[in-house]
Amino acid sequence: MAQIQAEADRLERLLREDGVLERFLAVSVLLPPTLPETPLSPRPLAYGVLAALGALLLGVLWVFLAAVLAPEGTGVHKSGA
Repeated sequence: MAQIQAEADRLERLLREDGVLERFLAVSVLLPPTLPETPLSPRPLAYGVLAALGALLLGVLWVFLAAVLAPEGTGVHKSGA
C-alpha cells in the first residue's frame, strides 16, 4: 500500500511540475458534464416495431403448427377428380 501511495505522490509531483494538473482541473471545472440530446432508452417506436414483428412471427408459427398437428379429418377439404 505504501508503494502505491508513493507512486501516486510521484506522479502528482510530475503533473504539478508541468502544470498539466492545473490545466486539467481548470478545464474540468469549466466544462460541466452534458446530457445527450435524445435519450438512449426508452425508445417506444423501436420497441413497438419489434413487438409487432414478434407477434406476427408467433402468429404465423401458431397457424403453421396448428395445420401440421391437426388430425387428418379436419382442415381444408381437398376436392379431387
